[in-house]
Amino acid sequence: MKRNELIRIFVLNAMVDGYVSFQHISEYVGGDCKQCGITAIRSDILDVLITLIKDGVAQAYRYSGPPRHEYDETQGVPPLDEIDDPWHSYFLVTKKGREVHAANTAHWPFDDEYVLRPDWNPPED
Repeated sequence: MKRNELIRIFVLNAMVDGYVSFQHISEYVGGDCKQCGITAIRSDILDVLITLIKDGVAQAYRYSGPPRHEYDETQGVPPLDEIDDPWHSYFLVTKKGREVHAANTAHWPFDDEYVLRPDWNPPED
């Protein structure tokens, strides 16, 4: 497995349970990468997120704010300034994304208690 593929798994995992902002995705991915002894900078995570959206594995949403508090699906990749705005764009895996996420369990580096598995090997660069 390559480093970018592992980051992709982490980005998917960050979005699998609900709508999340890019800031939260970055925090989750950064924490997971740190536990695995690798680094992921903002541009790495952003590139993966954009690819996931273009591939139909993730979907971008615009948060309506009060009083509706709803998430409206957007078409394609939002502008970068909207991606960075934690009160504007949110992201969620699609049905296809859930299938991809479920298929990557063999590459997941953590055990059930979120501890690095002893048989896991760091990715190639």
